[in-house]
Amino acid sequence: MIAVAFKGLRRIARVWPQLVAADLATRVAATLLIAPVAALVTRQALARAGGGALTDQDILHFVLSPAGLGVALLVAAASALAGLMGHTAIMTVLAGHEEGKVVSWIDGMKHAARRFLSILEMAFYGLVRLLIPAAPFLALAGGAYWFFLREFDINFYLTARPPAFWMAGGVIVLALAGLAWFVGGRLLRWAVALPRLLFGGASPSGALVASRSVTEGRFWKVLVLFGLWIGTSALVSAAVTGAAGLLGRLLVPEAGTNLVVISSAIAIAVVVGAIANLLVSVASSVTLATFLFELDRRWSERWILPPEIANAAAASKGGTSRTVPGWAWVVVVVVVPAAVFWGGLRLIGNIGTEGIPEVTAHRGASGRAPENTLAAVRAAIADGADWVEIDVQETSDGVVVVHHDEDFMRAAGDARKIWEASWTDVARIPNGGWFGPEFEGERVTTLEEVLRVAQGRIRVNIELKVYGHGQRLEERTIEIVEAMGMEGQVALMSLHRPTVKTLKRLRPDWRVGLLAAVSIGDLSRVEADFLAVSARTATPGFIRRAQSAGKEVLVWTVNNPAQMAAVVSSGADGIITDEPALALEILGQMDSLSAIERLLLGAGSRFGVVPGGNTSSEITDA
Repeated sequence: MIAVAFKGLRRIARVWPQLVAADLATRVAATLLIAPVAALVTRQALARAGGGALTDQDILHFVLSPAGLGVALLVAAASALAGLMGHTAIMTVLAGHEEGKVVSWIDGMKHAARRFLSILEMAFYGLVRLLIPAAPFLALAGGAYWFFLREFDINFYLTARPPAFWMAGGVIVLALAGLAWFVGGRLLRWAVALPRLLFGGASPSGALVASRSVTEGRFWKVLVLFGLWIGTSALVSAAVTGAAGLLGRLLVPEAGTNLVVISSAIAIAVVVGAIANLLVSVASSVTLATFLFELDRRWSERWILPPEIANAAAASKGGTSRTVPGWAWVVVVVVVPAAVFWGGLRLIGNIGTEGIPEVTAHRGASGRAPENTLAAVRAAIADGADWVEIDVQETSDGVVVVHHDEDFMRAAGDARKIWEASWTDVARIPNGGWFGPEFEGERVTTLEEVLRVAQGRIRVNIELKVYGHGQRLEERTIEIVEAMGMEGQVALMSLHRPTVKTLKRLRPDWRVGLLAAVSIGDLSRVEADFLAVSARTATPGFIRRAQSAGKEVLVWTVNNPAQMAAVVSSGADGIITDEPALALEILGQMDSLSAIERLLLGAGSRFGVVPGGNTSSEITDA
């Protein structure tokens, strides 16, 4: 297999400009033609299922539905199709070179277009043959979670990591390893399915069978070749990513707070990383297609040259296949600079240069006091935060208490569920000693007590936690707020979309938001006054769409200085953080930054080169 790899690399060296052009052209075609169709179908399905977007637990329900399975299959087929079309164009160029013909990237694209339906059919057959047998492995992983990790709140397992956590993890790892071996084994046996379809005269379903026949008894050889490709690609990609990150870290210490220096580091890292990653991606795709072509050429007896290749002119002396296509020079000299200039203008125009976003203390100033306690609320007030965010639930006797998890295992080693305990019992549970001995006296508090401390000092963002055992949580929360006369000093939000709808129905004029850890679809279309999303979701494009739809965007849980500045530079209306004092310090520097410096900080967030990333202790949601 080493000989196959070297022969493939020598083949690439002879015609690399046409191969690179074919790969880039098919990527553009897939982006312009295949992706929009898949996106349109997905949007239509989401519109029927969730009003245009689904979040968190609703995603699982949708994916397991017939419509969701169909959409998932379509998206997977579209992704596979895009890659297969690129490989078809590359292999067409290689086949021409094999026969001494001049076959350009355009000829490769034409041949890929002619075989579009058969390639799509083969991709569909392959996916079906992968997904159905894979179901037992996924069921085993889901069963391990259900059996081992359902007794207590998931945050307890992720924090304390008791024996049940490791047992569940072991079973899940074994299930996923089995799934990977099954899927990987089939994919390896289908390694030459595409060239069998293109050059072997096989039907779409027959190409998979033919590939299994060709690779019979050669599985380990194919595995070695793929191992070489995957290992080399991974090492080069890791080196590129590491180099980009290293550039930023060399200039900006982990705890650095000088935003001008940070923006300069990000500029270098983004430029180097973007160019290098594109080169790695193209090289990896071309190399894989060439290796597969070489395997088929070596092992397959039947070889049918497509007419358009057979009828091509013979190669001239010296070959024209090494000539860089003329269109490539146009792209390099004209299109790329124009696109960069246009994109830069758009990005600069989207950078907020006026106003400072509001800072919300996550579960109080939970970086220096136990979360959701009066001590954390007082710390948020002392730090000067604009808002304090708290979580509320109901006890068995209907008292609205402030607590995040469904039980008290993480805070006090107490397994009682909140909805099963009375307020008298809950009030005795310690809720601060786990953070430090100075907080031994902290106990679970009520919403009313928090509002009394916050009144006139800080506004309160109340997240309603829904674990399926609520009584009248929405109504009782509203009643307490109104009894305190704090309607204008609170916002309400929930991860549970029906709860958001109920709140908005009960109090249409109140500020009500949707919290989302993950989402699919256009989240900006949901009914809410604001969206509280994770830092991964809060791209400049998403923020712009949400704000255009009249919704504010809050981003959680942002604790790293560089990421704080990056999120704000992307146009967010507010950040939710465990460290409000640090956030205010960072935001105080924003007025002195130019639009370009803000642009670079936003780009750092988008391209993942912000030093330190998200250092939040947050596990499941805000």
